[in-house]
Amino acid sequence: MTSIALDTALSLKPFILTDTALTMSNTFDYTFFDDPNWFNNINNDLLPCSNASGFLSSCSYPPVPTSILRSNCAPSQTDVTQTNAILQEEQQELQRYDEEIRRSRLVLESLEAERDLLDRKMQERRSWLAPIRRLSKEVLGKIFAVTVGLSESDFSLAIGYDYGDDESDDEYSSSVQAPALALSQVSSHWRNVACEQRSIWSSIHLELHKMEADFTGCID
Repeated sequence: MTSIALDTALSLKPFILTDTALTMSNTFDYTFFDDPNWFNNINNDLLPCSNASGFLSSCSYPPVPTSILRSNCAPSQTDVTQTNAILQEEQQELQRYDEEIRRSRLVLESLEAERDLLDRKMQERRSWLAPIRRLSKEVLGKIFAVTVGLSESDFSLAIGYDYGDDESDDEYSSSVQAPALALSQVSSHWRNVACEQRSIWSSIHLELHKMEADFTGCID
């Protein structure tokens, strides 16, 4: 067995390539794979004492040295056998990582859903405590009247057409503005207040000249 020179920090993780000598600060002699559990025994001493996800890698072989990869040396038959064995174990470990990633994503999705639920409940509680809920019907009704009066159409209900910048253009889209209706859809309380304010429902504007159907009967 070839002697492999390793740095002291790497002495617990010897390289597996047996036919290569590396000159470093300290020299160690190893007999590889004499004990089938040699690496597991070493690796157990190197595992972190804590892990946030509870996942611990059971396979952590040292990489092939860069100097070997850049050389034109072919691995020996022993190296091939040992490397194939390690590849098989690393493939199983890769599958463990994939499974752990999948599990972690499910946990993350669950946490995000719970977080969104909590945030929504907090928003609902803040809405429940909003000062506007303490306004009287009279004050709220006056606010509704001002809101409808300041709307773009100045009407409770306005049905017309949007011509864009050029009213002579044949291309246009229908436009419906109903500020009173929008106010009544906020909550049941607002709907009751809006329905009691007859003034905000009293004005209607219809632009009929572009409509294909005949509405004269409705007007009469």
